[in-house]
Amino acid sequence: MNRGDTATPLGGVAVLSASGATLTIAMSGDLDLGAAGTLRCVVDGAAVSGAGLVQFDLADITFCDSRGLRLLERAVGDIAACGAAVAIARPSSAVTGVVRVGVAA
Repeated sequence: MNRGDTATPLGGVAVLSASGATLTIAMSGDLDLGAAGTLRCVVDGAAVSGAGLVQFDLADITFCDSRGLRLLERAVGDIAACGAAVAIARPSSAVTGVVRVGVAA
């Protein structure tokens, strides 16, 4: 799929501390190969944060492809390797649609 000029970059990444032990990464825009650099920076910070739980809030993801899911999978693995629990919260229809296609294939 060629998204051309309509692509929304993953510039809307905010890290919010919901409590002392939980770090929430709220993501918005496109979750695809173009998001790799931004996501990597956020994940590196989360991995060393000392949080017991890192939660990815995906409610505002407007586009996601298989590369985006791969980036997310890698991010989850990297954070878990640092000893934190990881949760995916409120996946948007853009995210769940890609997961459904992958399961059906």
